[in-house]
Amino acid sequence: MVVCDHTGKLIRAQARWYEYASSARMMEAMAILDAVNLASDMGWRGILVESDALEVVNLWKSQDFAKADIVRPLQEIKEPGGNFISFSISFVRRETNMAAHLTAKHASEVRRRCLCINIVPQFLRDVIGRECITTE
Repeated sequence: MVVCDHTGKLIRAQARWYEYASSARMMEAMAILDAVNLASDMGWRGILVESDALEVVNLWKSQDFAKADIVRPLQEIKEPGGNFISFSISFVRRETNMAAHLTAKHASEVRRRCLCINIVPQFLRDVIGRECITTE
């Protein structure tokens, strides 16, 4: 997960090892849930989640995930997600989501969490300026 504010400043880069995640879709859904919970805990009024997992985004948009293997995290996303003034999950290509992809590679069974707050780690220096940009 890579979190930037509305000005494009990196707030947090985080990756967690999800021990019992059964698939890449489950890991993506759990990462989205982490982002939504972070936004809720921080008291933010809006959140735009960008994911390169098209299946997860399509499941979210359809809201027809009762039989999906990732039903639990998707249902949990709905709870805090409904409290935001603006909330959306949209698909982006991997090439435009490299910061999150590179961050995710830094969590493993041995290193359970990678967390950088208000600093740009060395492994993100080349991509963060291209990805965390303001749209205003």
